[in-house]
Amino acid sequence: MKTLIADKFPETHIAHLNQLGCEVFYKPSATAAELPDLIRPYKILVVRGKHVTADAIQTSEPIALVLRAGAGVNTIDIKAANARGVFVSNCPGKNSTAVAELVFALLLAIDRRVPENVATLRSHRQ
Repeated sequence: MKTLIADKFPETHIAHLNQLGCEVFYKPSATAAELPDLIRPYKILVVRGKHVTADAIQTSEPIALVLRAGAGVNTIDIKAANARGVFVSNCPGKNSTAVAELVFALLLAIDRRVPENVATLRSHRQ
């Protein structure tokens, strides 16, 4: 199955997709504006934070799946995908480690009074 990965994606996962029989085209530098031209021959589109517009979805005749490698689907035009019968999916929970790291960083910032100390430092520079 022809697959376009239009965002940064781990090489190990790309190799795994190839082993499963996917014909992967990796273009992490693609912009949202380039997607309508790039997506034409592909059946699957994988993005992370890139916006997938109605234009991009309508341009590709064989597209069957738009996959967001992350949580949520807010960057994908769901209405356009539904109108074409294109499945849209995401990977909920895959960013749980990053969320946990952020929580602990914020807890440490509160404990060490980082916002107050930054404000104090900035007030002394004036």
